[in-house]
Amino acid sequence: MAGRYPWDHNGWWTEPSLFNVNTGLVPQSTACGMLIGPLYYFVFRCCSLIVVGLPGPNGLVRINTEDFRFPKSGVYTQLEECNAELDLEKQKLVDLPNAIEEQKSRLRSVIKNVADMTKSLKIIPGTDAQDIQAIEEVDQIRQRALLAIQRYLSQ
Repeated sequence: MAGRYPWDHNGWWTEPSLFNVNTGLVPQSTACGMLIGPLYYFVFRCCSLIVVGLPGPNGLVRINTEDFRFPKSGVYTQLEECNAELDLEKQKLVDLPNAIEEQKSRLRSVIKNVADMTKSLKIIPGTDAQDIQAIEEVDQIRQRALLAIQRYLSQ
């Protein structure tokens, strides 16, 4: 019966008894099928390949998914990495109450220090105008000192 079904000619699936011609379905033990609107697709395993069949304008369209499968060791390695990350996150959750208490005590200490510093602040007497006048007087004294030094050095 070679060539009777679209997938027979390349030897993808050579057991026509598993395919029901009347319904167009493959038994559940052989394939997993799903009806999506008018489009029916099925996945079946043949040899070491997983083949996805989609009805198309030129017969059955096959997609080889062998390239998309990971080796078991790679999957197990990823699983171990995920479990290690999960264990770290679980440990962080266990340590969270202690970390919260530590941060609260640090915050209390900082607040106490700020309150003490605020109490130790003293008001500087005078106004801004008085401060500007004092700065100008100091600047004039500096200018006179520079002139005196220059006169002495020029002699």
